[in-house]
Amino acid sequence: MNLGPVRWVVVALGVGLGLAFWGFTIDDAFISLRYGYNLVHHGQLAFNVGEPASLGFSNPTWTLLLAPATWLPEGATIAAAKILGLLAAAVLVYWVAT
Repeated sequence: MNLGPVRWVVVALGVGLGLAFWGFTIDDAFISLRYGYNLVHHGQLAFNVGEPASLGFSNPTWTLLLAPATWLPEGATIAAAKILGLLAAAVLVYWVAT
């Protein structure tokens, strides 16, 4: 089935919803960013530096994707996470609508 421009409308609506909720950050994002920060800056995949490595996150791929963004200032790190999330959601919606 060829949806043509309909899929782009669905993607635009999804991105619009993401932008509408831009000011809200779920606490799970901070958990992933904390693990990523400690991995990049301290070489440990742990929530607290000096503790044994733990898997207190449920999204290892997302944590590893966000880890390089922890070199950015705090506000930019969160913005990078949100932009990456919007891009991933747009690709997913486009793929599903195809």
